[in-house]
Amino acid sequence: MLQHEFGLTKSTVKLWRERIDQGGVEAIDRPRKNNRYPQEFKLRVVEAYLRGEGDCKALALEHGVRNSAQIRDLYRLFGHAC
Repeated sequence: MLQHEFGLTKSTVKLWRERIDQGGVEAIDRPRKNNRYPQEFKLRVVEAYLRGEGDCKALALEHGVRNSAQIRDLYRLFGHAC
């Protein structure tokens, strides 16, 4: 199995498949650097989450955030203020 051959976790393979399903092969070709998102962008993503426009994973894919955990962290950061 490719997963074992390349030392990938199941969650990585699943994430890549979801990204490809939503955005094509280009969706998994993301830079490996940490992004610094502007405050307005962070707030916009949290507001989309609060409006029920998607779960953390869907919003991460839609907005180009590398990891759905970042969406959860943003929610925690802004959740009480929104």
